[in-house]
Amino acid sequence: MDLFLVEYLIAGLIGAVCSLFIQSIIYPRFSKWILQRRNAERLALINKRFDSFGEIFQNLKLQQAGWSQDGAFEPSTIRIELTENNYILPDQIRINILDRYEEEWGNTASDDKKIGVSSLMISRIIDNPEVEEKGLAQKIIITTHTYNYYSFLATHRRLAYREPADMRILEPYLSKLVKFSPIHGFPNPLSVGLTLLCESGNILVLPIRTNKLESGGDWHGGKTFNAVGEQANISDFRNELGGKKISDPYVIARRGLHEEMGFSQKDIDNCEIRIHSLAWASDICDHKFFGYAVTKLAENEVRNRWENSPDRHENSELHFFSVETRSMATVFWLKVLPVSESWAPEALFCTARTLALYGKLLPEDLLPKV
Repeated sequence: MDLFLVEYLIAGLIGAVCSLFIQSIIYPRFSKWILQRRNAERLALINKRFDSFGEIFQNLKLQQAGWSQDGAFEPSTIRIELTENNYILPDQIRINILDRYEEEWGNTASDDKKIGVSSLMISRIIDNPEVEEKGLAQKIIITTHTYNYYSFLATHRRLAYREPADMRILEPYLSKLVKFSPIHGFPNPLSVGLTLLCESGNILVLPIRTNKLESGGDWHGGKTFNAVGEQANISDFRNELGGKKISDPYVIARRGLHEEMGFSQKDIDNCEIRIHSLAWASDICDHKFFGYAVTKLAENEVRNRWENSPDRHENSELHFFSVETRSMATVFWLKVLPVSESWAPEALFCTARTLALYGKLLPEDLLPKV
């Protein structure tokens, strides 16, 4: 065989092998790396935009964004442990605030047991690129205690009203406040808020909070609210091996979809639920998880379930907005910004992050230059 032909065949074989290697191994990995990098840049831009919102979110600060590639937390990365400790309101607050308002609160709310934050720790648990890629390299561990609802009203809620007589009692506790940390001497509630998207993510569902005091209207009454806004309670916890009681924000979110939107267990199981943010409210100093739920249910089906929900009395109206395309979502958002005062801060915060992370808005759409 001619030597030139042999060299030609060998070169062709090497070229074919190299081409196959590039197409089947190098190119897919490179493409994956490019997509991951672009997505990481998108998530970073979204979080940077939130740092630029200033007073629009009225004291809500992003404490931790989700670690997964969709910007959310995997359920296993958030652990909430319930201890046997029960918060006791300090005597000074009980005598000077609780005793003064208790009769009034008794007309509009019950003094139920709730769950408060004792400690909150965010840490890296493993240094592994593959685990990092899956959003599983970090973890939030929250230890909690029980408290009575009136204790929250006498502490955190009174901070929102800034009445001089109350602040003289509460300010000594704030003097040792560390940003993003629970306040020593306060119950420190923990809640979960959800944005709801129906019709497979194309319709945004927004309730209007009632003005009736007996139904919760003393808190942002008449304003646009999240579809779900639930404080953690004892029923959210389950026993694990060893006897510890544990939960996570996804459990609280699922309960909220039933209680506030009337979703059945099947409806909830068919939802895509993602918790994407941990925020801290600097005005009342409490912690809130935020996320979204996406359902295939049609607008009329969602409305029918809401009308028959256990907590129907908490909201007076239910509105639907099309966000099927970026242009539709952008038009909606541009109409919201000038009237942001008519929104509860947690609803504004959660809706904005949801629309951006779910891909309805680009980072630059969140705070467009005028």
